[in-house]
Amino acid sequence: MFLNVIQTPTSGNNGESSLVCNGDTTSLNLNVGSPDGAMVSFYHLDENGYQWDIRYEMYSQAGGGTQLYLLRLEDTFYAVSEGVLVPLEVTVLNALAFMMYGFEENHRQNF
Repeated sequence: MFLNVIQTPTSGNNGESSLVCNGDTTSLNLNVGSPDGAMVSFYHLDENGYQWDIRYEMYSQAGGGTQLYLLRLEDTFYAVSEGVLVPLEVTVLNALAFMMYGFEENHRQNF
C-alpha cells in the first residue's frame, strides 16, 4: 500500500496522522521527504495485513512487476487479448480493476 501525501498550506493545523489497524495505532511522520509532502509505503508483515513495516519512501514491490496497465477510450476501459482490444465492464477504476484486468506491457505505442 502506498500513500503520497501532498500538504496544502493551512494555519493552525494541529491534526495527527496515524495508521489504525486491528486495534493498534501507529503514528505517522508526514513531515519527512520532500517539502511538498511525504511518500509513505506500507509493507504487510503477516498474511492478514495486521502488522506493517512503514517506510518513508516510494513503494517497491518485491517479485513481479509493480505497474499494470489498462487502456481507456472515452468512458470505456479495454484489455488486450491476443493483440485485440477487448472492452471491459469496469465502472470504477480501482486497484481491483488493475489486478483483475491489467497487463504488464505498455501497449500505448501499438494502437
